[in-house]
Amino acid sequence: MDSVSYEKAFSSQQCDKIVSDFGYEPTLEASSVYGRDGSPVSDESMAHIRSSSVHWIDIKLEINKVIWELMLEANSKFFNYNIHQYGGETIQFSKYGIGDFYEWHKDYFDKPDTHNLGQVRKLSVTVELSDPDSYEGGILEFYNGKKTPIRPVQSKGVITVFDSREWHRVTKITKGTRYSLVMWCRGENFK
Repeated sequence: MDSVSYEKAFSSQQCDKIVSDFGYEPTLEASSVYGRDGSPVSDESMAHIRSSSVHWIDIKLEINKVIWELMLEANSKFFNYNIHQYGGETIQFSKYGIGDFYEWHKDYFDKPDTHNLGQVRKLSVTVELSDPDSYEGGILEFYNGKKTPIRPVQSKGVITVFDSREWHRVTKITKGTRYSLVMWCRGENFK
């Protein structure tokens, strides 16, 4: 499993402001899931894969630049993928309440996305906006081929960058609420 974490990339106050700005109910919508080919999964199938609420953050906001710069740093130091200079997608703000989860999945699609110049997702980023002591469950885990999944650093303000082809999940929330940001970086298909 290839990932890198940047602790305290955002301060506690910055995380709280992001949640305040984007976590209010009228802006949130039900999450969706896409298959390996990039096509939407049916509502019936999705109920077993993912449950959360999301909001899409305007790409022009400063927060995009901060996350993008750390993704570029992680790429140059650890991954060295051919990615496009600003080949990112809009940031997804996610809210996981009691009973919400996201089962094992990859962010990578086998088929290049035709409306993104034939690019594929290469890197994924998660930003933890909540204090892990404020909720139970909601753990980001990576599959490593063994019985015990790998858990990256879980602290408020941490950014974790990982290969979009990695299997990962968010375990079911049993108490409290977990807020996070997710962003993806694209490039030409892997060779």
